[in-house]
Amino acid sequence: VRDNLNTEGGDTGAIAVFNLLDTLCIIAFLGEVVVQSFANGFWDHFVRNPVNLCDFILIVVCGAFASWVLEPLDVPIGSALRSLQVLRALRFVKPVSRLRYKPQFRPMWITLGGVSEVARIMGYNIFIMSVVVVSHATVASSTVGKAARDEFS
Repeated sequence: VRDNLNTEGGDTGAIAVFNLLDTLCIIAFLGEVVVQSFANGFWDHFVRNPVNLCDFILIVVCGAFASWVLEPLDVPIGSALRSLQVLRALRFVKPVSRLRYKPQFRPMWITLGGVSEVARIMGYNIFIMSVVVVSHATVASSTVGKAARDEFS
């Protein structure tokens, strides 16, 4: 988003707001790291848990290092690092998944379970339809090709 605003000559106010929100989120996460490290120990909470370790690496490398070190030095951020920055949005899945244990959110989880089941079935249907379409297209193109070859010979 930030790059699109910069390259398209976007609103400098929007860029400033985006940078401020990005910085505030990174600071909040680093604050969480400090609190969790004091409460549970850094090694136990972040290194032994693969989800928390990935979380930590994504935020520190893609967030803090990219925003606070690489950008001020005008070092171009590679496409791999940009691709990893998209994964930072997955951090919001973890707190939402904790809501499934609350009885108030039971209808929401039943609905999400139904949607995921339907999505799986729809995926199978799309695959089968794709196979049917490709096979029919192959048969049709070979039939038309033979007819054209016979007509012009």
